[in-house]
Amino acid sequence: PVDEVVTQRAPPAHGPGAMKFLSLLLSILACALEPAVSQSRLPLIPYPAHVELEKGSPPLVLAENVTIQVTGLDASDAARGTLHDHIAKVRRAMCGSASTAANSGGGPHGTSKGLKIRSSRIGPPTIQSIDLAVTPDSSQSAESYELHISRGHISIQAPASAGIFYGVQTLRQLTDWEGSPKFPQVVITDAPRFSWRGLHLDVSRHFFDAQEVKHLLDVMATFKLNRFHWHLTDDQGWRLPVEGYPKLTEIGAESVDGKRHSYTADEIRDVVAYAHARHIEVVPEVDVPGHVSAAIAAYPELGNRDDPGWMDLAAPSRTWGMHKHTLAPTNETTKFLNTVFHTLADLFPGPFIHMGGDEAPTTEWETSPQAEAASGELLGMPAHWLQRYFNEKVSGIIENSHRRAVGWDETQHIGGLPSDAVIMAWRSKDEAYRAATSGHQVIVADNGAYYFDHTDTSLESVYNYDPMPDDKGPLDDTQQALVLGGQGEVWTEHFPDLSKVEYETFPKSLALAERLWTPKDVIRGFGDFSSRLTPRLKDLTEMSVVYKQPQGWQW
Repeated sequence: PVDEVVTQRAPPAHGPGAMKFLSLLLSILACALEPAVSQSRLPLIPYPAHVELEKGSPPLVLAENVTIQVTGLDASDAARGTLHDHIAKVRRAMCGSASTAANSGGGPHGTSKGLKIRSSRIGPPTIQSIDLAVTPDSSQSAESYELHISRGHISIQAPASAGIFYGVQTLRQLTDWEGSPKFPQVVITDAPRFSWRGLHLDVSRHFFDAQEVKHLLDVMATFKLNRFHWHLTDDQGWRLPVEGYPKLTEIGAESVDGKRHSYTADEIRDVVAYAHARHIEVVPEVDVPGHVSAAIAAYPELGNRDDPGWMDLAAPSRTWGMHKHTLAPTNETTKFLNTVFHTLADLFPGPFIHMGGDEAPTTEWETSPQAEAASGELLGMPAHWLQRYFNEKVSGIIENSHRRAVGWDETQHIGGLPSDAVIMAWRSKDEAYRAATSGHQVIVADNGAYYFDHTDTSLESVYNYDPMPDDKGPLDDTQQALVLGGQGEVWTEHFPDLSKVEYETFPKSLALAERLWTPKDVIRGFGDFSSRLTPRLKDLTEMSVVYKQPQGWQW
């Protein structure tokens, strides 16, 4: 399918001979220009599903008295605020251009209230009105939109507010800032390829406060990423407040810097609301039954204390990698898990809760009499089957809270998951294939491509990785529909501050955003993506993002 259609605007002609000649000339020009047109794309990331650019039409500028008409959006909707902010920015730039023209001999045109855009009889055509309209349509994705820019008018229509928001983001990127800001005449029809377009942040190994998280959410929204996976607990720190367990955010929250870092419930609710306003769903994770050293340091009774080699922990782990400590299969632990996961359900209204389930060693279970007894209750299964016990316990708590469980891909090998559990495939794309062919919804988080903390993961390798896990074998339509999308992972063992997180995350996340949004048959390769990247890097600079300049990049 053709994703970009170019309409040539012909000059007027008179008489049949002239029309015949003009028709022939246009045919020759169309053939001659076709390769150049096919290589030229608007500087949009992610690139839309369908773009119809009216080639040869003059760009448009905002009229001084442009009006905005809004239908079906709340007064506080983020799309409205984003649009008003952008128009204000455009107006400031236009005033700056007008001021420059005046200083170079254009004549005075200011008022007592400040500079205004000069009106003249001869000048570029203008945009007099902007319409945003929600037109409900259950047959369309809530994130889809149509954007029309033509003489006198801009309109964005969508079946839901999310689509309006993304249409405004596209309009923002369409602004040409060379000279006075202007807009191309274009029609864009757009919808995402995948519904799950995520970014993960580990706040256990190093802590990032609520304002830093919000900054990350702002950048995500700009490029149409819509899932924020918040990794709240691990061996090195517990960041979630849980009523009845105050030591979790005291002893358990001691960080590698020796300080205690955690969020309050109000801070979490504020971040969730901030994300929701930007059409980002926050997915919290509490990782069990492994990666729990911080919790056990706070409450040793949660651990396998009858293990002959047991020693109480004075603090969360200060080293990276896997640790042997796991939760004990006891009534005390079950009570703890009930409280923790009900707390998550209370703080996070979204449909998904991540239960972890990765890298749970059996060392302590193999030598603990309590664990051996619990294993006996599982009909003599080996110690690693105790993870099935935890899968069943935790997913049951999540299900009773009217949420759906998400687990790392180890959980699909152990079992004990409900049929609607979502698998997060991190160890390879084969794990995603296994999940989809087993009937589970799946998110691709392949460490070989989407672990942004791996400094040897290049921008090009992220872009060239297609998230559909059909490398191992074909997936039918039903199985493909189970692939919700993908996400980039940021583990922070070696990232003590936000600038280092940003440096490895951007612009890799822009490449990810395009591969998760743009239809596969619209993708033209890394070279095309690179040709559209420069103005988007300027967006990052404007947002005060510290990003890694692509290797060999020429400005």
